[in-house]
Amino acid sequence: MVGYSNVILILMTSEPEIAIPATAAGVDYIVIDRETRGKAARQNGTHFDQRTGDLGLVRIMSQDLGLPVIVRIDSLGRESGQQIEELVELGVEGAMLPMASSALEAQEFLDLVAGRLKTIVQIETSSAVDDIDRIASLGWDILHFGLNDLSLSLRRKDIWEVVADGSMARWLQPLSGRRYGFGGATILSGGYPIPSPLVLGTMAGLGCGAVLLRRSFIRDCPAAQMPAQLAKMRGFLEMRLLDSSANRAEAYETSLAELTRIVLGNHD
Repeated sequence: MVGYSNVILILMTSEPEIAIPATAAGVDYIVIDRETRGKAARQNGTHFDQRTGDLGLVRIMSQDLGLPVIVRIDSLGRESGQQIEELVELGVEGAMLPMASSALEAQEFLDLVAGRLKTIVQIETSSAVDDIDRIASLGWDILHFGLNDLSLSLRRKDIWEVVADGSMARWLQPLSGRRYGFGGATILSGGYPIPSPLVLGTMAGLGCGAVLLRRSFIRDCPAAQMPAQLAKMRGFLEMRLLDSSANRAEAYETSLAELTRIVLGNHD
């Protein structure tokens, strides 16, 4: 068994009309994306969503609406300290560091936060996965593998290749007992080209306890259906996380085989 049974569900949105019903329905954290430095250049030519929110919006959603907000700041740089201080003053729940390149960078981020906010470190570079053993030993709250930028850094054709080829399983080995995850899940009846049950089944087999909902979740799930759909997703994942190691391993192999078949088929 993994070291927890409760799954953290995270949704990235800067729209209060989506964030309010989502948190009421069971989303644990709303991530407002304020990362801009270098993003447009490295994601040029992709379909990745690059929309961001401003500090005024952060204030409204965190202070006025009382939502559990985590803000993704820029990658580590001279402005990082100021950006973190702004978040502390606004009373947000946490800060997310994108594009961490090493344990040294991750630790510098943690030092700047100094225990005042929850911390999410994103693994999105080839150098970060090479340094995963040292990153695993640090005091972050959640480690999130950003498949979009990670696939670009590793020059992969498909964001799911690192899951299908077993790389993700290797990277997660030193993280046993910690809270980690990646994105790609939506309602159980949704998901393209990878059906959501396959994504969630693979996540459970890998011991993921934090799930970043894919942005299509907002299109897939009207507000009125969110409580039921999120409960189904959470129940699906938590039931498998609580299963015996042997059963989880068998279910993981089944999910992984089908996921791999779809990924390979997309390259034909």
